[in-house]
Amino acid sequence: YYGLPQQYIGQYGEIPTQQLNDFQFNAKWLDKWQKHNISYNIGLKLQHFGYSNAYDIDYTQTLTKTNPQKENHLTIIAGVDKKWNNKNTIGVDVNADLLFYSNRENELHINNYTNIRLTPYYSYQFNNLNITAGANIDIISETSHLCLNKTGNNKFSGVHISPDINLGWRKSNFGIYLHALGGMELNTLASNYYLDYYQSPTINSSIPIYSPIDGRIGLTWHAFPGFSADISFAYKITNNTPLGGTYLLNSYIKTGQEYADINIKGFSIATDLKYKFMNRATIELSGSYQPQNCENGYFNGYDRPRWILNAKGTVNIWKSLDLSLSYQYRGVRNLYYLPDFTTNQEYNSLRLDDIYLLNVGVSYRLLNNRLTIWGEANNLLNSTAGLSPLYETEGFNFMLGVGITF
Repeated sequence: YYGLPQQYIGQYGEIPTQQLNDFQFNAKWLDKWQKHNISYNIGLKLQHFGYSNAYDIDYTQTLTKTNPQKENHLTIIAGVDKKWNNKNTIGVDVNADLLFYSNRENELHINNYTNIRLTPYYSYQFNNLNITAGANIDIISETSHLCLNKTGNNKFSGVHISPDINLGWRKSNFGIYLHALGGMELNTLASNYYLDYYQSPTINSSIPIYSPIDGRIGLTWHAFPGFSADISFAYKITNNTPLGGTYLLNSYIKTGQEYADINIKGFSIATDLKYKFMNRATIELSGSYQPQNCENGYFNGYDRPRWILNAKGTVNIWKSLDLSLSYQYRGVRNLYYLPDFTTNQEYNSLRLDDIYLLNVGVSYRLLNNRLTIWGEANNLLNSTAGLSPLYETEGFNFMLGVGITF
């Protein structure tokens, strides 16, 4: 159970355990009206995400059991487009997210809410040029923030419009692209867990991250068969960006996100290289440089690393048997936080150790690739990979699984 800092282990008798239930279902239907060259689709996504137990340490240093939170996230998607002259396309996509939370009788739990996104667009394709011009129109019901934050913006709702523009040009082995995007990233119990698996089994804020502009320009190069390279420069503004919460550093306070009001703006330089040798081997290498200084930076996780490197090699060693080796690095990491619950405080920072992870995996395909048996061993170096210095982290661990394609 990650809800207790390491220094409290053993002080309250048997350490409580945690069960996390995460169920996801996705379905989508696509069809086309050939006579009028109209395509359409409709889909449904459902995720149930919830904890079985919740324990807090209050200001008197007392361990208390509280109700855990459970989240049901229903997403309805639909889209329609019409093409003519093999060059022009006009269409609209609709995405409706409905969030439902249990244990709402407690005033410290957030309310249900809905966000509907409309994305009308026009697309033009001619020879080597591709242009898509559209907009994201987000209509969100009232979301709230239950904790005191720095700016006092404890509500977020209304209509918000951001660009959805993509331009691409390619000739021979070279290409250039420009993206001007934006929109909302919902702040859910599940998304919080993926950012921070130490969190308390509740969330204190449903205010989404909002990006009025997320721009990127890049170059692509296919030097020879099997090889591709991508280098890009990006600039992004993210408002209502979550901080990890004071519990990361003040262990007597164990809650979810304490603040979701920090506005961050900054740039990123990234590269992505890939080489595939026939069907025998694949090498992938990606990295980014993202300067970070609290409100200046490019949001890439609570620990806000300046350097990120991912490398992976996969080899087909015999028929349907693949072996992979991967390496992950997150360097120059910092936690940014407010020192207490009062307003008008300056943000503090804490330097974290770099993360080095070496992993190995193996997979074997059967029944014409319909059945895959796989295994992976992670953190072979048994290095520290934690978000907070107050909590223990997984060292070496392994996982086995089976995948079936119908």
